[in-house]
Amino acid sequence: MEDWAESWAHYLHIVDTLEIAVSFGLDIDSVEMPFEAFVPEVLVKPDTRFLQYLNSWVRFTAVLNEFSRSMGLLDFYPFVLSIGSVRKVYFVHMVVEAEWNKAQSQLNIEGAGPAADRSSAMGK
Repeated sequence: MEDWAESWAHYLHIVDTLEIAVSFGLDIDSVEMPFEAFVPEVLVKPDTRFLQYLNSWVRFTAVLNEFSRSMGLLDFYPFVLSIGSVRKVYFVHMVVEAEWNKAQSQLNIEGAGPAADRSSAMGK
């Protein structure tokens, strides 16, 4: 239960922070910040879109950490994502996506018209 709670909280931090950045018009992927990107082999079931999202997060938090350091503060995001933690966050993502898809199918079946557009930093 504790792993689920921590992974869920981490997932929400990632989603909320990136969606806010995108809502302000920040193009995170255009930032030139050297980092080691996660590759498809990290996940049990490769998901290019999730990895792009995750790598955007890593790049963005590196930038935020640089801002914090320049102000003499501690790192904004003092974590290093291990492969194990990435897999746990990905599991949360798969659960969320499955429920989202189920809800959209249900809306379409009930005649509510086209499903609402899910515009977010995830590119949906």
